Amino acid sequence: MTAFDVATLQEIKESVPEWRASQMDAAFAVFESLDEPSGAEEDWRYVDFDLPFSTLRPALDPGQPLPPGPFLESIGEISGRVVIVDGHVISAESDGADLVRLADADEGESRVPADHNKLAAAHSAFANDGIMIEVPEGRHVAAPLVVEVQGTTPDTASFPHLSISVGNHAE
Repeated sequence: MTAFDVATLQEIKESVPEWRASQMDAAFAVFESLDEPSGAEEDWRYVDFDLPFSTLRPALDPGQPLPPGPFLESIGEISGRVVIVDGHVISAESDGADLVRLADADEGESRVPADHNKLAAAHSAFANDGIMIEVPEGRHVAAPLVVEVQGTTPDTASFPHLSISVGNHAE
């Protein structure tokens, strides 16, 4: 028994655009048809499978974000910051790049095929939020854009969706 089932999928789909919901349905069919990775597969041979995926549950709500730490302080000036907690975009701002949340996007497609493996299918089926970052052609972003991806809720799996597009002659 797993919490990654059709009932959970239906609940998650309530918060996404129609185009995304149809992608999720197709990915869920693939998810159900694939076996959980064992560690013998090439993609996973260096991963320690001490916590089977089937024992986790989806992070339906974000946990408490972690406070900024010394790494962020060490960067100095930044052009923006995106904070994703348990797969949910908590904040997103940028002076240089264009940011679009997955839920606000016109349409998009995953760069990882759902049939690549069970975890790719889980990402395609259960990712309900994410950020698309675009630096348009010719634009110069002078300082780093920091993207923090945090997993803070125990015993959950989250699927933060991050897409970055940099146009020709952009910096």
